[in-house]
Amino acid sequence: ITFAIWLDTWEIDINSMYQDDWFVKIDEFTIKNVSDKCLWYNTFQNALNWSCNVWMIRIVQRIWRVLFHQYLEDFWIWFNTWIELSWESRLDPWEKWSTAWLLTRSYWLWMSVTQLQVANAYNVLANWWIYLRPRIIDKIVYPDWREEIFKTEPVRRVLKESTAMLMRAEQWAIDWYRFWLKSWTAQIVYKGKYETWQASTIWSFAWFWPIEDPKFTMVVTLERPRTSVYGWSTAAKVFQEMWEYLVDYMWIPKRDYQFNNFYRNNQ
Repeated sequence: ITFAIWLDTWEIDINSMYQDDWFVKIDEFTIKNVSDKCLWYNTFQNALNWSCNVWMIRIVQRIWRVLFHQYLEDFWIWFNTWIELSWESRLDPWEKWSTAWLLTRSYWLWMSVTQLQVANAYNVLANWWIYLRPRIIDKIVYPDWREEIFKTEPVRRVLKESTAMLMRAEQWAIDWYRFWLKSWTAQIVYKGKYETWQASTIWSFAWFWPIEDPKFTMVVTLERPRTSVYGWSTAAKVFQEMWEYLVDYMWIPKRDYQFNNFYRNNQ
């Protein structure tokens, strides 16, 4: 989402390069990357693939508080989604954001959201950057057989269509079906510090597919996975079981084209 915001502001194009010196100083804090794939002179696509913290900070340094906050509002991540949940996060005013708070939010530190809010943000990408009001109930049938149908309700266009086309260009495929995915990891904080021992992360994956006409968006989150800290061997397996079931259940036809075996080779 941070990458899409930067593309949408025309600050960069898909082929732009940047210099990553591994860390950046913010006030008294030193923020580092996790992967060594981020280091030195790389494309922004590389930074997106490897979730490079320094790169995301550079994005928000260019956008800064007001514009970044406005895009987050447009994605509706921190507004109530109009369905009855016990708790949904709200976005605090940008005037209260310190510099460290702003820049570390570039890679979604200090973000607390429900799974529905995350899934609905990815729905924006699947629906060509149009935010659709989520709904849990399809219809209500009353005792007298009257039906109240809850239709899909477009709310707003979040980003330009050209941005959507660029973001959807990065695709993977499994067995004749193309899909879009992004993974992310969060370290768990205990008494103001990150835990470093085993089972101290939260792994998440988000997908939507088929890419030509999306039918599903799925967000899988595993808290404190013990077998591995990598989502390909944990959260991805949950996705595989759900994907195989849903493709069969919805009778989604196969398409004949060359595809990338990335997922299968990384199980």
